[in-house]
Formats: sequence, structure tokens, C-alpha cells
Amino acid sequence: MSIVDPAADVLWDSVGTISSEERVVEWYPKTHEAYEEWAAVRNLAVTIMESGNLLTIGERAGDNGARMELSRGMIEAGAAAFADAESEDPDAVFAVGEEVYLECDRCHGLYWIDDKDRGRIRDTPKSRGN
Repeated sequence: MSIVDPAADVLWDSVGTISSEERVVEWYPKTHEAYEEWAAVRNLAVTIMESGNLLTIGERAGDNGARMELSRGMIEAGAAAFADAESEDPDAVFAVGEEVYLECDRCHGLYWIDDKDRGRIRDTPKSRGN
């Protein structure tokens, strides 16, 4: 949680739009002008992906069933986020944020303490490939 949550927050905050009656404000890393910003998004996507890998090792793998499935989902979402950040496509990075969120939510549904749905794996549609 102390690794994944900050990485996901920065990924989710890397692109966005706020619309009001007065104006529309958009933010995203600018292609080529902000190499460091895109690099940060790519690095955080790798952090999410590798956190999923860490959860498959030793005792962290838990029951080798649900936790392994959820860890693979995190790995796949992180890999998708990396690919979209690598393409430097703000719309794709915004869209993959949903995929990352859904994978986080699936895991929290089973393992987050005090979640009203704790103990139940929720089936969520994959954003990609369907």
C-alpha cells in the first residue's frame, strides 16, 4: 500500500481536465518538452507492475489463488500504463487510469480492512482486449 498507492495517485493525477463555465483547464506531460514528466509516469507504471510481481513471491502470494490472480491483474494494468506512457498519449494514459483503478478496487474488495465488501472478489470488465 505504501508503494502502490502513491504511484497510482501520481499516475491518476498526471493527466486531467476540469471544466467550468469560465474555462477548461487540462494538464498532461507535454510531448518532448517534458521528458522528465513522461519519465515519471513511466517509472510509476513500472512501480505498479513490479509491486504486483512482489506480491507473487513467497508468503506474499498468500493462498496462491485469489491473491495471485489479483497480483497478475496489477502487473497487467501496470504494463498497460507503461505502454500508454511510453506512447506519450495523454488520452491513453487517462483511459488506462480506469484499468489501474479497477484492479486496485478488486484487490481492496478482498483485502482492505473495513471495506464493506471485504472478502468478496468483484468481477470487473477489463478495459483492454474486450
